[in-house]
Amino acid sequence: MVGRLAVLARKSKGPYPDWFQDWVEAEKVAKVLWYWAPLLVPGIFQTEASARAILGADPDSGEDLDDLVHGRLERQQVLARPKPPTVTVILDEPVLHRLHRQPQGDA
Repeated sequence: MVGRLAVLARKSKGPYPDWFQDWVEAEKVAKVLWYWAPLLVPGIFQTEASARAILGADPDSGEDLDDLVHGRLERQQVLARPKPPTVTVILDEPVLHRLHRQPQGDA
């Protein structure tokens, strides 16, 4: 069941799943952003290496990994705009220490 939901959630016509597109548009004009992240650094704050490792964890996703990573990193532009939003992030400290490794090919 969870696997089927994950497949549906990842279906998209671009770098974001269809269900997430409204959030990305709202994020672009937001004055305040709140993130609660108990397991991972929120996507908007991920480095390219972390985003690539996380998004590349499902090799059967059928998505172009470079497009997904670019889309995730592109979201960071809202933080560099002339009047950036005020951001509050609540996360579990181990999230900051968790390593994300790119999946290794079969040996």
